[in-house]
Amino acid sequence: MRRVFLLSILLLAFSSQDFSQSGAAKQLHALFDSEWQWNLENNPGFASFLGDKRYNTRWTDVSIPVIEARVKHRKDTLSRLIKIGRSRLPASDQLNYDLFQKDIESELERFSLRLYLLPLKHDDGIQRSAELADLIDFQT
Repeated sequence: MRRVFLLSILLLAFSSQDFSQSGAAKQLHALFDSEWQWNLENNPGFASFLGDKRYNTRWTDVSIPVIEARVKHRKDTLSRLIKIGRSRLPASDQLNYDLFQKDIESELERFSLRLYLLPLKHDDGIQRSAELADLIDFQT
């Protein structure tokens, strides 16, 4: 999951630059932007870590129904990406396209292996909430 977010950060940096873009490139960057917002909303701890305080009142939901909804969302995202068409993009965006596609496919593979059912590790989970608490402001 962290790799997804790091890649998303890079993609956001590229998508925020003001280039003269083709229609396909604009669609790709719009997809990047919407996925960035989706990631922040669905991973509130990560959003808080980045300084986005909109979701500070929530934890990431790791229930099975929500995980299944994430799988569906990622499949839909992959479909949207494929519809854009890699060949219609400038060379600079083709690499972004490839990385984004690989990231989604890797995430879907992890879902298919049901890795989300693995027990918590010592360096991942609610037990690290103290680290997150150092990064966010408590206002209420």
